[in-house]
Amino acid sequence: TAKSGYLTRRLVDVAQDLIITDHDCGTDRGICIEPLKQDGKVMISLSERIYGRTALKDIVDPATGETIVTAGECISLKKAEIVERSGIESVDVRSPLTCGLRHGICQVCYGMDLATRKEVPIGEAVGVVAAQSIGEPGTQLTMRTFHTGGVRLTGEDITQGLPRIEQLFEVRRPKKVAYLAGVDGRVSEIRVMEGKRKVIIASSSEDSDEKTAYNIPISQNLLIKEGDEVQKSDRITEGNVDPQQLLEVEGIEAVQRALVDEIQEVYRSQGVSINNKHIEVILRKVAPVNRMKITEEGDTSFVAGDLVWTDDIDEETVQIGMENEHNIAEAVRIFSGRVLREVVSSQRSESVSRLIGEPLDEEGIRTLLRPGLMISSVVIEDDEGRDVTLIVGEAAFRKQMEGTDLINPFTSSEGKEVPAGTRLTLGQLGIITADDPTPLLARDGEILEKLAEVAYLAEDVVVEGETVAKADRLFTAKDADSCRELNVPSVTVWHSVERINIPDKLEESLKDRWGKPLTQAIDREGNALHHIPQLVDASIIKGVLDGNISAIEIDGAIFSRDRFLRDLLSAKIYGKVILEAVVDRKGTAIVDAGTEVNQTIVDVLAECPDLQELVVRPMGGPRKDEKKIIQRVTFVRKLREGPKVKPFVHGITKAALATDSFLSAASFQQTAQVLAGAAVKGELDPLEGLKENVIIGHLIPAGTGTEHFKSVRIEAKRAEEAARQKQLDN
Repeated sequence: TAKSGYLTRRLVDVAQDLIITDHDCGTDRGICIEPLKQDGKVMISLSERIYGRTALKDIVDPATGETIVTAGECISLKKAEIVERSGIESVDVRSPLTCGLRHGICQVCYGMDLATRKEVPIGEAVGVVAAQSIGEPGTQLTMRTFHTGGVRLTGEDITQGLPRIEQLFEVRRPKKVAYLAGVDGRVSEIRVMEGKRKVIIASSSEDSDEKTAYNIPISQNLLIKEGDEVQKSDRITEGNVDPQQLLEVEGIEAVQRALVDEIQEVYRSQGVSINNKHIEVILRKVAPVNRMKITEEGDTSFVAGDLVWTDDIDEETVQIGMENEHNIAEAVRIFSGRVLREVVSSQRSESVSRLIGEPLDEEGIRTLLRPGLMISSVVIEDDEGRDVTLIVGEAAFRKQMEGTDLINPFTSSEGKEVPAGTRLTLGQLGIITADDPTPLLARDGEILEKLAEVAYLAEDVVVEGETVAKADRLFTAKDADSCRELNVPSVTVWHSVERINIPDKLEESLKDRWGKPLTQAIDREGNALHHIPQLVDASIIKGVLDGNISAIEIDGAIFSRDRFLRDLLSAKIYGKVILEAVVDRKGTAIVDAGTEVNQTIVDVLAECPDLQELVVRPMGGPRKDEKKIIQRVTFVRKLREGPKVKPFVHGITKAALATDSFLSAASFQQTAQVLAGAAVKGELDPLEGLKENVIIGHLIPAGTGTEHFKSVRIEAKRAEEAARQKQLDN
């Protein structure tokens, strides 16, 4: 009783907001109903299953061609029996599962009220009725999991009775999961290897010759043999079907059909009769057709993992389609016929590469702007043959251009102005992006700041024939200011330079002599030092570096500090170009920047006592980098990508918590978590179900409390009574 009661509570909680709210939703969807059979025996006849349902299409007698039931007609018991006798094996009917209403169910999809045998009235709380109809017989079901008494005959335990009903409504993975074929095809091979059987199914599709292989334990009996034809949803082993696996293979309708039939089988096997309609009402929330799970949000406000109404997704998709077409039309109008020079993208695309060097047409623009290509910008040629950079997407354009200096003034079509010399803010960029894309001249001051006192010029900076800054020199802050004032479009710098730390290199050279026998050492005055170590050690190396020791004798060879330094300079900088002037103690330049190092320069540098660091480059030079300071730039509106969705099934507990009403969810389970989540998201409770209205203390939206009855007036009845009274008086 306790377990059955708890199941009833969960069922009520998930279905309490399913109320008859409208006459007809107008859907053209429905479900196909067949007799329920088990082991070839009919458990529930077709007439019993279609009685009281609304026909989706005309039901025609196959023998006479006569229409037995017209589309939209409620099937009476008499007509249901005629349909069965006529030999029709399946009937398409309207169902609560496929009702098109977002909230509640319509009268036509529900059909006949099972209590009154008439059309279900608006305001009927069919969700609660369904929950009670399924939960109440739960006390009559067994609580046991049958097994074979220790002797493994079939190799599986059979969960039956109430635990199986709970397993189905909670959409849990069964203990013993049956393998599904997964593809339509033929069992090409079954072979035993290492305690497992390998089953290979070859696809029967003409387009594909794929083979699907399954490794199945020996303990799990096969239901197929080599050469058998199989459908993708067929079980190839014993066990119960996992609804999640069936969803991937066959889709949501197959899951709904399987759950309805399996629930009915459990109840019927124990002598309990429940109408399909009740199960369908509950499954409307468990395996909904009008909600989808967002797998990838795309360029929308949806969040991955959210459960979203299909009409919201359709609305968003239509909106995205219209917006994209408008953006393409704008891009074609402005950029059509321009030659594509370059594409900046994080991934290579053959279709895009083919467009480079060609004039753009509508097809080319659609290819460039296609979502998912990861193109950040493209370079096109304007009417005068100058390069214009198009940044893809208004948001990316605003982010990239924020903080740059506008060189030419901008006036929007509405008369809003952004003056020249302005450091662009997001607000001003918003004015620019609200208008048609227009090429702007903008200076990136950040590049100048980053280059100043760090980079070395590879080429002279020349403005109107006058050299502003010379090559092979440090690009100073003063040079940066000059470039800013004179609107220099670009500077070319060396990609990398070589910095040589003289003391460090000298120390490395001396360490090569470490441990060698030391004959004598000479100080800076030229006198021989006494009390010297027998081998070259740290004290000798330090003395040479400091200049206190001018020369040492090793194995009869004399090595002077001057010789060490000359050898080092010859090896490291000979034939290279000095990029930073070398100065003496007084600050006088002894070697200018831009000087090529020859033997004379080596001699001059060797005599400099305080030589610390040299900045040089090879004669051929490393790679040159052109840094564009001023760019002709505009934007092209990005095409939005729609969301990616998939159908889902979840158990009644999860379905109850996934409701739009946080009051209903919080009063069921995980109260603190639900309320905290609702508070963080700023959720609004529409008060559409029974529970939330009971909690608040409002009239419940069922029976005569529904919206449908709020405008009912009773004057007509009084008028009839007055007329009757008048007749009596006469």
